[in-house]
Amino acid sequence: MSQLKSGDLSHRIKVGDWGDLGESYAKLCHDFNALAEALQGLVSSLRGSAETVETSAADLSGMASDMSRRAETQAATLEQSAAALDELSESVQAAAARAKSADEAVSDGRRRAEEGREIMERATSAMASIAKSSEQITQIIDVIDDIAFQTNLLALNAGVEAARAGEIRQGLRGCRLGGAGAGATGRRLCDRDQGPCLRQHAAG
Repeated sequence: MSQLKSGDLSHRIKVGDWGDLGESYAKLCHDFNALAEALQGLVSSLRGSAETVETSAADLSGMASDMSRRAETQAATLEQSAAALDELSESVQAAAARAKSADEAVSDGRRRAEEGREIMERATSAMASIAKSSEQITQIIDVIDDIAFQTNLLALNAGVEAARAGEIRQGLRGCRLGGAGAGATGRRLCDRDQGPCLRQHAAG
């Protein structure tokens, strides 16, 4: 019993011949040995379970450490992803701003092109009006030139007729005088226009 109390579960009681008491003692020894064996098995099982629990605890501790490291890695990755998303958002906003500026520039260029087209249309219309006015002015100048030409021609004809009239008057005087002192011009006119001179003389 002292070995059992001290924790020695491997001790067994030897069964002897005790006469009438031997049978009861043998049964007691047998029960004691069975109890000691059961306790030894239970303790051994408990030790195995404790070792298993310790191993499992170590495994769990390792898994917890690994999960902690993974969690830290994932947290760092999430922080990097958040920073990348922030940069991407800023890039998208900058691209949107550039696209807006480009759209405004295109709109301004389209507006300027429309204004230029209108200016060209007005200039073309003005040039057409100028060309039409120039044509009309040319026609007026042509009419003026024609009138001037006709006027000059009439003046020239009038001058010629006046000169001829003067010559005719001189010829008439020569015809009337009939003298040798008449001028050569009068004689020529008299000879050329003898008929008219005679008629004029007869009428005189």
